[in-house]
Amino acid sequence: MSGRSRDLIIGFGSAMFFAVVLLAVIPYQIRVPSRITVAALSPAFWPTTVAIAGILLGLVIAFRGLANLSENDDDDSPAATAGERQEWRCIAAIALMFGYLALIHLIGIVAASVLAILALACLFSERRLTLLAPVAVILPVGLYYFFTKIAYVPLPLGVFEQLF
Repeated sequence: MSGRSRDLIIGFGSAMFFAVVLLAVIPYQIRVPSRITVAALSPAFWPTTVAIAGILLGLVIAFRGLANLSENDDDDSPAATAGERQEWRCIAAIALMFGYLALIHLIGIVAASVLAILALACLFSERRLTLLAPVAVILPVGLYYFFTKIAYVPLPLGVFEQLF
């Protein structure tokens, strides 16, 4: 497959995917509390922003393919680069994100976030535990209190629901 074809498929495919997310998933799956008056505090704000950015970036990639601006149109040769050796990290990070999503409902968003930050940092070779541990705990707890106490956005606590 040429670079031009790849750009067209990836560009239009990702633009269509994010259009479906924007038009079908976000309006029907994200509840927005009526008392939120600032749009940036709405639970739908960032998903909508990411979806719009995804559509725009997908279209940029597709138009790049249409304009034949691809650098390697005949790029059928396998690349034996350092990036290829790191593909497993990308796959592991995706698997960790799915595990994180499953853990949110079991142990709550705060505990799942702490574990996810620690796991992702270890996956990408961060070994400074004196820096990592406080960030992994303070960031999720701080964000939890911001969203529940200031933005009035309820977040799942899982098994810790009875404590709070």
